[in-house]
Amino acid sequence: MSSLSAAEQERAVRSAALAYHLRSKEGRSEEQIAEKLGFGSAEAMHQQFGRWGFPDWLARGRAGASDDHVKEPPERHKRKPRRGGGDAVDLPPAKEAEALFASALRQLEREISRLWLREERYRDRRFEASYVHRSAGRSFYRDVDADTDEEWEKLCREHGADPSQEWFIVFDHGLTLPEGLSQHPAEPLTRLIAVYILAGMSLEPLLEKLHPGPVTADLKQQLELHIEGRKTQRGHIPGLKGEAKQVARLVRGGVVRPGPPTGELSPREQAAAWHIQERRLQGASDADIYQELRQDGFTREDVSRLGNLRLQAPE
Repeated sequence: MSSLSAAEQERAVRSAALAYHLRSKEGRSEEQIAEKLGFGSAEAMHQQFGRWGFPDWLARGRAGASDDHVKEPPERHKRKPRRGGGDAVDLPPAKEAEALFASALRQLEREISRLWLREERYRDRRFEASYVHRSAGRSFYRDVDADTDEEWEKLCREHGADPSQEWFIVFDHGLTLPEGLSQHPAEPLTRLIAVYILAGMSLEPLLEKLHPGPVTADLKQQLELHIEGRKTQRGHIPGLKGEAKQVARLVRGGVVRPGPPTGELSPREQAAAWHIQERRLQGASDADIYQELRQDGFTREDVSRLGNLRLQAPE
């Protein structure tokens, strides 16, 4: 949505908010909502919401139902979310950090623009890095680099320059800057690789470009462990993605401590939990709510489990 104009962003947000209100508060049908918002048809509205980048549960309503009614299979292996009821803490809007994130992206762009100067070797289990500018210019001046006319003429002959000039530039002198030796690639490459992975990009193209040898099954397994983490008898050891989540949790005011997790909900389940709580407050029974949600693949157990969280949509 960030690529949209300010006016289009405002229209998208207003349309989504009104559609959610008409569904959850007034019980309007998708066709009625589409007519109210001026989309012409429910399908046109769903497609536009999708182009705006809204999740499917919001674009299509009814906790994420799709046109062909393909249901998401229940994931019974997930840890059940902890029963709700705790006090909620309103967090600062994520948009407050928009300028900081944009600044970080600009910094990464500057670092990427200098990679063409970078040269590396791997020796004795250490990475040796340097920045080499092979076309850096070196200037010579008659009154600085030569004491006599003869010395100046000799210097000009050595570099193919005209002795009648008072100065000339030679572009065959390289400029090399050391970047140090370490057991990991010198920055910013380590940072760029991590950002690439955390962005959810495919690892295969990156290995094709950066790995010097064949990509073996053992290498892929090692990368999987370091990226996704691994389970042990004492619990889960986080990988790169898990560590990033823990850092984000702390930055956002959460707590990182030993013990079982509180469980997670998908956007589809969160939307259903909102719907269940709203309908309960309206006096509907769980049996009625189940009949409303069963077409979207939810079971009676799901209604009870999600209802116990007592989640309410933000006003």
